[in-house]
Amino acid sequence: AYHPEAEGMLNAADPRLNIAWPLPINDLSERDREHPFIAQNFQGVIL
Repeated sequence: AYHPEAEGMLNAADPRLNIAWPLPINDLSERDREHPFIAQNFQGVIL
């Protein structure tokens, strides 16, 4: 089942992701555009 409280996201324009997108990131929702960048103290995830 879907649990909105467990939802997470990243800002596609976050420079810390270091992604060379092949096309400009233009067509984003306000929610996606305004999502904060990753915190400077973020150390990654454990898989």
